[in-house]
Amino acid sequence: MRDNNPMKNKEIALKNGEKHKRKIIINGIEYDSLKSASIYYNVSPTTIGNWCRAGKNSKGLQCSFVDAK
Repeated sequence: MRDNNPMKNKEIALKNGEKHKRKIIINGIEYDSLKSASIYYNVSPTTIGNWCRAGKNSKGLQCSFVDAK
């Protein structure tokens, strides 16, 4: 089973990871993922996601997902 797992192939795993990332915008700056923004703001990715769903962070900066409608 392990030998036939496509996620063991590095190219497939990277392609799949890129496909499921959501770009976000915080105060006009675009980040590739929740993780990259969380590293910049030194908070958890869950917190960044909550900010984007609420529309602003704790300091009042505008936050949103790029693909949000």
